[in-house]
Order: sequence, then structure tokens, then C-alpha cells
Amino acid sequence: MKPKLFPSSAVSFDTRGYGDIDALSCVVSESLNGEYSLEMKMFAADPLFQYLEIGSIIVAKPNETDPNQAFCVESIGKDINGEVDVYATHIVQFRSKLIPVSNYTSATIKDAVQDALNYSLESNPFTFTTNKSSAVQYTIDTPRSFREVMGGTEGSLLDIYGGEYYYDNFEIELLLKRGTDNGVRIFYGKNMVKFNAEDEFNWDDSATGVLPYWYAEDDGLVVGDIQYNDYKDDYPFKRTVTRDFTDEIENKPSKADLEAEALTWITGKGMPFTNLSVSFDDLVTDNKGKNISLGDTVHIINSYYGVNYESRIITMEYDVLLERYTNIEVGDRKMTINEAIKQTAGDKAVAQLPSANGVGF
Repeated sequence: MKPKLFPSSAVSFDTRGYGDIDALSCVVSESLNGEYSLEMKMFAADPLFQYLEIGSIIVAKPNETDPNQAFCVESIGKDINGEVDVYATHIVQFRSKLIPVSNYTSATIKDAVQDALNYSLESNPFTFTTNKSSAVQYTIDTPRSFREVMGGTEGSLLDIYGGEYYYDNFEIELLLKRGTDNGVRIFYGKNMVKFNAEDEFNWDDSATGVLPYWYAEDDGLVVGDIQYNDYKDDYPFKRTVTRDFTDEIENKPSKADLEAEALTWITGKGMPFTNLSVSFDDLVTDNKGKNISLGDTVHIINSYYGVNYESRIITMEYDVLLERYTNIEVGDRKMTINEAIKQTAGDKAVAQLPSANGVGF
């Protein structure tokens, strides 16, 4: 289908707007808890180009299953040959940056989600719901943007409660988990057309143990014993790091309390992993025409290397004009909204899988 152009003031997208754009190309890409964007090429000679400006809304089909979505133009590049490159982000991600939210405190996650709307200091066009349950109190001490309340910063809703976002134009849902497992398989000798794996150890993200300490000028120093991962002996090397927990623990802790905090921290740290790039063609091959969605679990099978692994779809790219997927990334990597802001278009599709012993991050 052709993308449609609407003015920035549009709140309904059931009409043709300004009309269909004769785009040269148009691709929508979405990552779990990450960037949801549209990249389009068009000619400056297109009659609709005169209406195109920062904030204009492009409406397009984002994938096989979801209804048309609205994307707000963030940048317009023009070259000497009259070709125009347009970059737009989902209306939630664009507009949420523009709305300030006052500081507030809520008793539960459901209250916190609703209060993000209630304490907005400008008109907020979104609905915001969650299917998660938590009685953990939520507090933001200083005003911040609606997008920062949603995620991407320390103390955001995503940071405190976890979950995965789903957007449907002006509707925002913070879900426990997106996607399903429909038994879709990607395997060597059938629909797998590329397979590349490289064992790596990331020193910045990986540790097997931590020596915790806490310090305040008035209260002195507290040092705990080294706390280890349960799986520290699964590898031929160990890495023990030192870490200051002063910011996490407000008052001087006992040695036992400090060690408990350190154990929680080290248990969630990354370990050596294998980077796996997988490319595949028609998913209908031996999958009986099953549709796939972001967050779905798929099964990667390569008997040559003994790989039989369940992994989730974390990024999808969809060609709006051809109505088919151009790239699907599978893995376990979690991306924050803040990281998504920094991500540039055209990142290489790389999925992270655990090493052969089954431990990953």
C-alpha cells in the first residue's frame, strides 16, 4: 500500500488526508521497547511534497498484523537530484517528548500509569493502560517529559516495573510480555539462508563476582564479602569487580544487607555469549503460513552446529510498498527507550544467544 500524508494537527486517520505519497521506498522498523520508525524516499516533484514539514504525519501499514499507524516527521533531507529522504517516528515516541509531567507519587503500577496522564502539564492525547500488577510505590521527584516517565531514564515506569510497550496510534499499553509462540521454525537446509556465530566476552557487561562496599563521610566504610553468580564455575575464567552501593542504599547498611544487595546485582549480570546473525526467507516454509509479530518466540535450528534454540523476535522491518518483511532480528537483547533514541538507522541485525552451556544475558 502507499503511505498517506496528514497535517500535524490530524487526530483521526480514517480519511485519505492530503492523499497517497508516490514513495520510492518506505520501510517501518520496530524494536522491543525501542525505536519505532519510518524511513521513506520520495521525489520533491511529488505534489504532496509542498505539505511535507517537520511534524507532518505519515500513515502507513507497519507490519502484517497491526492496523495503519501514524508517524511524525522528524527530519527531511533533500539532495541535488530532487530525491527526498524522510525520517519519522511513531506518534507516541514523537509527541511524548513534548509533554511535561509534574512530580508525583502513586501507590501501584496501575495508579502510576494513570497518574502519568493526570499530572501531565500540557494536553495529553494518549490513553495509557497496563496489564501488569504491582503494589510497589512509584515516585518521580522532579518534573520530566512524558516519554522519560515511560522509559529511558532511571526511575521511569519501565525501569521500576519492567514490561514491554505496545503502541496503537494514540493508545499505549505497558504489557507483561508481547508476542506468542506459534511454533515458527527457522532451520538449516530449509528457510535459513545465512548463519554466522561468533563467541565473545564483553568485559563491560560481564562479571562473575562482585566485591561490594558502601561509604559515607559521616558513617564510614562498610565492605562485604565477594558475592558470586551461581554459574561462576561454568567458565574457565572468573571476573570479580568492585562496586560502590552508596547510591542504592540510603542509610548505612549492615554487612549482611550490603551483601544481599550485591548478590541481587551480580545475579543479573551478563556472561560470555555468542553473537548469532540469522537471515531467512519465506516464513511460510514448513510454518503453514503462520503470521509473526514482534515479541514472538521462534525456533532456530542448525544441526551442523548443534543449535536448537528458542529465541524471541526483537526487531522487525516491514516494506510498506511491497507488504513484506525485509529484516527480522531474533535474540534476547533488551533495548531501553533511551538507547533507541541514540540508535541510528540501518543498524546491523545481530541477535545475542547464550553460549553452548545455556547461560546468557
